[in-house]
Amino acid sequence: MRLFFTGLCFVSMFGYSQSGYLNQKNLASVELFGNSPLILNTKLPQYRFEKEKMVERKEWLNGGGSIYYIRVLSKKIGFGVEANIKNLKVIGPKNFSISNNTTNVVVTDTTWLRTNPFNVNCYTFMTRLEVYNKLGNGPIGLAHVIGLGFSLSKAIDKTYYYSLNEFGTQSTYEDYWSAPDKFYLEKKWPLIKSIVFQYGVQMRYPLGSRFSLNFGIKSLINIALRIREDRIVTNDNDPYRLDNLFYNLRKENAFSLNLNAGLSYHF
Repeated sequence: MRLFFTGLCFVSMFGYSQSGYLNQKNLASVELFGNSPLILNTKLPQYRFEKEKMVERKEWLNGGGSIYYIRVLSKKIGFGVEANIKNLKVIGPKNFSISNNTTNVVVTDTTWLRTNPFNVNCYTFMTRLEVYNKLGNGPIGLAHVIGLGFSLSKAIDKTYYYSLNEFGTQSTYEDYWSAPDKFYLEKKWPLIKSIVFQYGVQMRYPLGSRFSLNFGIKSLINIALRIREDRIVTNDNDPYRLDNLFYNLRKENAFSLNLNAGLSYHF
């Protein structure tokens, strides 16, 4: 958050610029985007509750929205701040194990699971540098977008469905699986924090003297920061656990691709 507000103060220091679209040196933009992970955890299927059973289904595309402010510093450079939110469907746990020590013999019981994916909201705040095309009148035309910031992720408290298989294998034989049951996720888990880098290409097309249509593509790298070991409980028979959320989110959100479109207001 400190990086975000530092960037905002830095932008406000520039009360002048050399150029801008029709001498308008500021723009505010609202965008919607589709987000797709570039590393998919294909070994772990996702399931949804449908017609009283758990049906396998992959979530290939997630959605979100962003707002940002840019101050045009010259024909070639603009600088600002950005905030966005995206919703991810992160693969849930495939099993849990409980070890019992009886008569000096450790016995481990494994129960296999079919679960709804974690429904996760990710909030990202970052600084945004735009490098404009030489032939354009910044920020109109082609722009290269570079960003640095941080992200906070949290699983949504809601009802999830799951099914159990206590026969010790992941057999697809349906009689091995229990009828779906409900689990209400209400955990006091810490936020999962990440450092975020982004690079993209943006095109803005003027719509009159005040508005422009913008669309583009960008890639993001999310580096998840480790959470305290004492917050991770692995010997837990709950179908949803923090360690599953952290490790699967870290992998699926590490590299992603966004396709975005929106509207900018110039002033």
